[in-house]
Amino acid sequence: TLQEAYGSDIDVFLQAIGRIMKPWKKPDELAMEIRSWMGEITARSGGGEGVARVLTMRMAKGLEADHVFIVGLEEGVFPNLRWSGDELLESARLFYVSMTRARTQLYICHVRKRDASITFLPASYGLKPSRFLGAIPKDCSQVRYIPRSSKGKSSKSTS
Repeated sequence: TLQEAYGSDIDVFLQAIGRIMKPWKKPDELAMEIRSWMGEITARSGGGEGVARVLTMRMAKGLEADHVFIVGLEEGVFPNLRWSGDELLESARLFYVSMTRARTQLYICHVRKRDASITFLPASYGLKPSRFLGAIPKDCSQVRYIPRSSKGKSSKSTS
């Protein structure tokens, strides 16, 4: 999959990984955040026997889970501004398939502000929800705003 996405140009791949990791100063910080998410999921499920996995939409095809989180649903991020035609249709299909992976609860998340190196957009603030969220009937979703953290970040989640 990585070779298909990046070809043999390892520099492009490493630059992409660098952009993804930028919000976390070190890989250990990302690992700590993932462990925190996993702890929260385990605490909410009550049993403690569940396993949390972080997957891309493509990697999740064919799998199911009690709780599924789809993140990064900002216009320009997903779908990407450069996508059109078949790419746009494929991303809509992938989003739909990803939603069907949830057995019990589906969380669909987007943020209003994101580091410009991740969005590749000139402005990393005032981000709009992905157009795909507009296709979800209002009576099938519940919108919750997550208050600003002590670091001044804010986000919005739709479930």
